[in-house]
Amino acid sequence: MKIFLGFLLLCVTCLSAFALENSYLIKYCEKCLEDSVVSGYYEHPQRCDGFVQCQYVNKTLTAFEQFCNEDTCYNKDTQNCDYCSETTCQKKCDYPTKFKDVFSCNKYFECDNSGFNYEAKICPPQERFDQKTSRCVSDYRCVGPVLKKPCSETFKPSKSLGKFWQKDAIGWIEKECGPGTGFDVKSCTCAKMIPVNDDKTCLILDMPLKNNCVELSHKYWVNNLNVTFSDGAAQFTTGSGLVIPALINNDLGENVEISMNFYIKSSPKDSYTIVTNGNCDRKPSLSIGVENANTFPTVFGFMKLEGNVSPVQIRTRVALNQWYSIRFGKSSDKVRMYLNNNLQKEIKIEGAIEVVDSALSIGKPCAQNVFVGSVNEFKLTKCPSW
Repeated sequence: MKIFLGFLLLCVTCLSAFALENSYLIKYCEKCLEDSVVSGYYEHPQRCDGFVQCQYVNKTLTAFEQFCNEDTCYNKDTQNCDYCSETTCQKKCDYPTKFKDVFSCNKYFECDNSGFNYEAKICPPQERFDQKTSRCVSDYRCVGPVLKKPCSETFKPSKSLGKFWQKDAIGWIEKECGPGTGFDVKSCTCAKMIPVNDDKTCLILDMPLKNNCVELSHKYWVNNLNVTFSDGAAQFTTGSGLVIPALINNDLGENVEISMNFYIKSSPKDSYTIVTNGNCDRKPSLSIGVENANTFPTVFGFMKLEGNVSPVQIRTRVALNQWYSIRFGKSSDKVRMYLNNNLQKEIKIEGAIEVVDSALSIGKPCAQNVFVGSVNEFKLTKCPSW
């Protein structure tokens, strides 16, 4: 089986993952790694819209079963989720209406319109999924996979390259990784790292959007949905958008900033998002949008933090048919919005931004969005400017 090396960087842009204490999954990784002891990505044995990450750290093998978001499939060439049209995956479901997950006794999937239903279903404790009857049945031996606690509860990356924060009974303590290694938020350990400069580590997206939708910082693929370019900016009409699949399930942490120039016109609807990491099925944790667009236009910044019931929102009035620059983000315990370089509001609040299993999009995240206007100089960074 071909091995795809995948050492993760400090700014991880990975996918939805379950770290499983599962003997079947570990055995699958052991077979894949029998000729190697390095981390690798391997095709999923059942689904071409998923893959298995086998990570070997400090003589301990950890297996991650990962699934791509809706309308995306695993691309062996890029070692990431991509739009299915860019892969050989047909996403056909050659099973009955329901089928058992090969790695778990109590997990199963459903077929939806001859394709895979993205969400996994879990049987209750001490029940297993019986594929013959397509239902959960009693089985005291089936305990299912044990999900490990999220890395963010005890560890988090530092702004300083090669360092990380660890939580003890007193609070957070900054520690250093060994030479040539960096903190891996998926394994919660220091792992071998590809050397990068600080600017590239900070900068996640750099899209000038003057003549095209090319992403400059990491060369991420951008799916262009009917966006045109003129007058030095991306032009959005009803139903158009730019989608960046590489940012599915991105761990933004406590430090992030979105900056861009935008121009809004009259829209078929009063409320919409300009940029968001949500979609029709998943609520966002980070968005910039417009309310009361055709009466009293108001731009808002929206942020949902882990452990907080209510989202953080900052609003400020704008006008139609006028260019604005905006910066919205969080640095440590401060959430800020700047409009035309003027601070609109600051809110102090602790917590990391929630991880959302969805790609980042400018314009159309789903059919309901109706942003009509222009955007250029779009950037997303983990090193805010304040």
